[in-house]
Amino acid sequence: MICANNHPKEYNINAKTITIMSNEYLTISTTKVIRKGNSGKEVKAAQIMLTLLGYNVGIDSSFGSKTYNAVVSFQKKYGLSADGIIGPATWDKLGRLTDPTLS
Repeated sequence: MICANNHPKEYNINAKTITIMSNEYLTISTTKVIRKGNSGKEVKAAQIMLTLLGYNVGIDSSFGSKTYNAVVSFQKKYGLSADGIIGPATWDKLGRLTDPTLS
């Protein structure tokens, strides 16, 4: 379990899951694709991870314009397809960057 900015996080690349603990545990599938208009725990997990990386998205579990713009910016910065969609490659990069044991 990793603690960064009061958000402990565990990332298991082999199981393709991410567990984030803030005031609750969130275990999400990194194979689930999320995009603008989606909502739920996967969106919340992505928002927490983006926040840990310095993106100002707000954590509301809704994939709106702020989250979309942050995802596109993140994807451009790290050489990913900048489509604003969080799929396996983006989940993997988010996980690796927010868990220093995987760097």
